[in-house]
Amino acid sequence: MVFLSVLLENRFIASMAIVGYLVYEIYWNIDFFLLLFSLPNTGATDYMLYSAKPIWIRSLSLFHVALPPLMIWLIYRLGYDKRAWLFQIPVIIIQVLLTWLLTDPTKNINLVFGYQSQVLNMNPYLYLALLSAAGALMVFLTHLVIVKIISRFSPKKLF
Repeated sequence: MVFLSVLLENRFIASMAIVGYLVYEIYWNIDFFLLLFSLPNTGATDYMLYSAKPIWIRSLSLFHVALPPLMIWLIYRLGYDKRAWLFQIPVIIIQVLLTWLLTDPTKNINLVFGYQSQVLNMNPYLYLALLSAAGALMVFLTHLVIVKIISRFSPKKLF
């Protein structure tokens, strides 16, 4: 989504990307840098130090480091579209559902099968609904923060 917004210089797509993924990208970066400095982390980025995986494959994940500044720069340059969060919420819900339907439960991509690879003693449909609701809430709260920051520093960039 970020690549597409850069390629097309599209404010709406850039806005969808930032409300949908900025929080997750910041989380990944914090976890990764804690790991690098041997500080306690959540384990989400532990794979970056697994020598069993080739270094060139692990290096591909370093795009996460550049993504938050790139998304912020895009919004600064192109402006922010206030409608983005309304369109990003269905994307998040569809992403959760497709991940649950199409991926291997042992890999637990996007935590759709439980937190930290543990199967929760919860109805899986209820868990998916709660996971989707949490994603939607994160999108909305990110939108509110972005609108507050942009309206304070750059009212001309709010569309």
